[in-house]
Amino acid sequence: MLKVSRGILTVILAALLFSGGVASAMPQYPETALTLGDFGGEVAALQAELTAAGLYGGDVTGLYDENTRAAVAALQTILGVRADGKFGAITYQAYLAALQAQLIVPVYPAAARPAAAEALAGRVIGIDPGHQQFADIALERISPASGLLKPRMSGGATGVKTGAEESLINLLIALKLQKLLADAGATVVMTRTSQDVSLSNADRASLMNQENVELWIRLHCDASTDANVSGACALIPSPSETPKTYEPSLALAEAVLNAFCAATGAKDLGITPLDSQTGFNWSKSPVISLEMGHLSNACDDVHLNRDAYQSVCAKGIFDGLAAYFAAQTVPAA
Repeated sequence: MLKVSRGILTVILAALLFSGGVASAMPQYPETALTLGDFGGEVAALQAELTAAGLYGGDVTGLYDENTRAAVAALQTILGVRADGKFGAITYQAYLAALQAQLIVPVYPAAARPAAAEALAGRVIGIDPGHQQFADIALERISPASGLLKPRMSGGATGVKTGAEESLINLLIALKLQKLLADAGATVVMTRTSQDVSLSNADRASLMNQENVELWIRLHCDASTDANVSGACALIPSPSETPKTYEPSLALAEAVLNAFCAATGAKDLGITPLDSQTGFNWSKSPVISLEMGHLSNACDDVHLNRDAYQSVCAKGIFDGLAAYFAAQTVPAA
């Protein structure tokens, strides 16, 4: 809840700032301004404060996304400081002054739970960071009933500009996503948490089956012979090969891809069903592969190797998973 008398705001703020009468209700502000793409506890604290002030309606995620930027800009407009959407020392001091003058009266709900936490709490979700440090060219069946064989694990793509390995990018984003989901109360099953593993595609599906995950998401980066191709897409099981998981996998892909592209600004390249994916064919639960960008495209490559962008990727996927579960009518056990 916000109580503001903007006509006298500038005078009161100036008086408080220059007289030293600034409250110390908030923790000491960091030296570097918080801005779009930042991630961590300081951002989470800011989001909580903005929520209490009635300016921010999203989840407290610790990611300085566009909604957070807009909320900060709205606060800056009320405070009479430059509305650039960055939370720096000037905005911080002006906010403390407004609190002291009771021009802004935050309301802190005693037991409020964000919508994402409500949707994800108690869920069992699998994450498979695609590939691993070393490829495994030994062969395995592509499905329980098929005699067709494929390599157990391919090597993955390499960044055209950075030279970064896809397997590492997938893992870094997966670990960020794992934390977001765990913080929201979900049980997270990881196929790997390091590069030094040897797991085939069938192994990974079998692990998810054993852990009875409600769904799982395979994180990948794509590559193309056309360096101009940029964007994200989703792959899902084929209705002919795995009819039981096709429909929920399609709904999952739609929710995750929409949220991912909204968060990152990546071009939506659509959803493709495949009957040749070993991980899909061995899975008993809904599953998708999210191709988060093209490492054959220089811009995608650079973005995917930036920590801040990886955080945005994880948040986009998190939002998609929350949207998917929020749309379900059956509650978690």
